[in-house]
Amino acid sequence: MRVIDNHTPNLRGILLIIILLGLIALNIIACVKAILASEVNPTILVLKAVDYGEIRHVEYVPRPLYEVKALTCSEVAKELLLKAIYGMELDDAKLSFILACKRQGYFSQTPDNVDFNPEATLYATWLLKTIGAKPKVNASLLLEELNKADTFDKAYYIVMALELLGYNVSKSMLRDFDLGYAVSWIRNSSKPSVKATSMWLCLFKDTRKAEWLLENAQDLGAKVRARLVLGDYPYKDLINLDFSEWFNIETLIALKPTSVNVTIVPAIVVKQEPRAVSIGIVRWPNEVVKGYEFSWSLKEDKIVSRLEFDNRLLTFER
Repeated sequence: MRVIDNHTPNLRGILLIIILLGLIALNIIACVKAILASEVNPTILVLKAVDYGEIRHVEYVPRPLYEVKALTCSEVAKELLLKAIYGMELDDAKLSFILACKRQGYFSQTPDNVDFNPEATLYATWLLKTIGAKPKVNASLLLEELNKADTFDKAYYIVMALELLGYNVSKSMLRDFDLGYAVSWIRNSSKPSVKATSMWLCLFKDTRKAEWLLENAQDLGAKVRARLVLGDYPYKDLINLDFSEWFNIETLIALKPTSVNVTIVPAIVVKQEPRAVSIGIVRWPNEVVKGYEFSWSLKEDKIVSRLEFDNRLLTFER
């Protein structure tokens, strides 16, 4: 008689193997589904641009107008001169008034006056030269009057008129007013004058006198003249001048300050080097200046950019 062995343990082993194979199959199926899902819904990376900012510096070109203070040849000529520089239309009646003040080689202050007036002669000559007319001023008479001038304002008007006529006037012709470091108001005086020294700077770009003027002047207009000659002047001082005063308008005409609009990027410290992406420079009233130098350096954790042009230096720190 045969005896049949107990096969229960073998059946259990087979069941465990089947379950294990089933789990492996389910894991494979899950992985396949995950791969297929990743192909259907791919990962999208959105790259955003980083704006490191910019520095903008804007300066406006001052274009003041002048209103006459009195009905005199010099005052009317000043108003018309400024308009002529701007290219504006000139009043015919006022031009006729100027011509009515013309004498034999000079100008008087009013049509009914015949006396030589250095201020009227200067501004009438300046106006007529600007509009292309011939002033017909007697240079010999001007030289005679220069030798007789007892105050610097009279000498200034005459010297300016001579230069407009094409004569090269040297400092030696004004030596009786020249103190070296400054200018006296009265001929042969040893007392320096802020006003006389500031007028001198429209004739000669004298840095020694400009330094004295900057130190001693209280008036903003005189200080701006000094800074224009020295080269480093703040734009805010220029636009804060009182342009109802001809003194400050003559600063624009004679010394021709420059104004600049510039955009510099970037505004913070990054790997990109700072550069001027746009720049416009205008010398008063409308002359475009092309030459400039732009440089930069690092100062601790700040970028220092420098813009040099027309004897000016602008510095930007950020």
